Amino acid sequence: MYVEDVIVADRVNTALTVEERRQAGRLARAHIPRSSQADWVPPADRPDVVALLRDADRGRVAELLPVRYTRMAASSFAFLRGAAALMARDLSSTPTTGWRVQACGDAHLANFGSFATPERELVFDLNDFDETSRRPWEWDLKRLATSVMLVARANGLPTAAGTSAVVAMARSYRLAVTGYAAAGYLATFYAKLDAARVLKAVSGLQRPLARRELQRATHHDQLAALAKLTALVDGRPRILIGRRS
Repeated sequence: MYVEDVIVADRVNTALTVEERRQAGRLARAHIPRSSQADWVPPADRPDVVALLRDADRGRVAELLPVRYTRMAASSFAFLRGAAALMARDLSSTPTTGWRVQACGDAHLANFGSFATPERELVFDLNDFDETSRRPWEWDLKRLATSVMLVARANGLPTAAGTSAVVAMARSYRLAVTGYAAAGYLATFYAKLDAARVLKAVSGLQRPLARRELQRATHHDQLAALAKLTALVDGRPRILIGRRS
């Protein structure tokens, strides 16, 4: 069995056994070793960065663009947050195993948070899917790893601490995916990280802060956001220029 055979089988919904998927994974690692993910060289035909950003501005509210770029200039992490299209373009030249998923597309650290589900449960999860599309699964993981390192730098942590945080994140990802692979479809669909598990994972010193942040999430809803981000103009709500979305 070749990696390409499994990819084709997935695309036509052919049932594969767990062992066949494991075998395909081993073949993929031999064909595309993990070490190959460490290198990236800008391709010769890479478009101008400013041109790419301007292209992504099409359809945006022109009056808000200066605010957007002012925020992006604040730090490396702020730039990464506003440049999902640019990073996707760069990642398109990196090696992948060929499996595509419905990716978040903008899986940086700030797009994770606590919110209440329709069932009134407090969970921690991704909360932004503006850039979602069918993409290689590696792209979300790489964007998240990059954001973790940039946040560590922005907070003045040494490189070793940032590296440790990235490794811990990747390990958690690997263990979670391994668990999902062994679970049934319904168990995976209903899987969630609730507030109790978050508090259990946080250190004792940080637990009071984490508890306060989780409690704040219970007060966030669409109506509160509407009141904060809009004002009535001639009887109709209008987004406040310069306010954070």
